[in-house]
Amino acid sequence: MKEINSVNVEVLKQAVSALNESGLLTKKVKLVGVEKEKMINAFAFAVESIVEKGDGGKVPEIASAFYNDLFADEAQVKPKAKEKKKVAGKKKETKKAEKKPDKAPAKKEKVLPNVNAYGAKEGNQTFVIDEMLIQGGFTMEEIATAAATNVKRVRTHLQARKNLFLWEVKKDGKKYYIKLPAKKAKK
Repeated sequence: MKEINSVNVEVLKQAVSALNESGLLTKKVKLVGVEKEKMINAFAFAVESIVEKGDGGKVPEIASAFYNDLFADEAQVKPKAKEKKKVAGKKKETKKAEKKPDKAPAKKEKVLPNVNAYGAKEGNQTFVIDEMLIQGGFTMEEIATAAATNVKRVRTHLQARKNLFLWEVKKDGKKYYIKLPAKKAKK
């Protein structure tokens, strides 16, 4: 999820208003007298409950776009887009390198955040949820508390991971365990 401080309050209020006016909610999300973080969580919960009911296609465009932007860190990065950027960058560097080969500036190493095998950046809710599910032996409530979110968000995330990465979920009482799919051997 996006950092709370980086969320534009005006856009959040527009998205919440559109969602409230859509008629899809039984209980409207509060706009006045609510902290930004609580409004974001209530908005996310409302969108997820609509999608779970099967009415996801009816969510207003602004609300859908805001929700997707809010959780953009959980989207998968397409490798083809990265390759195109690298190719374009190499062409420019080649011309410069031919002109001054002796005085090439030292390249600064780019420090990338730790990312798990499923694309979640360390420190995000997604990362915490993934790591606790993979480790196993935690209840939904424990995972939600550790990730500073609600149980609904954890369930939605787990469902997305099951669909995207074919995770098998085993439940022992209230504790969840994940059986990761075996990697295919290359021929």
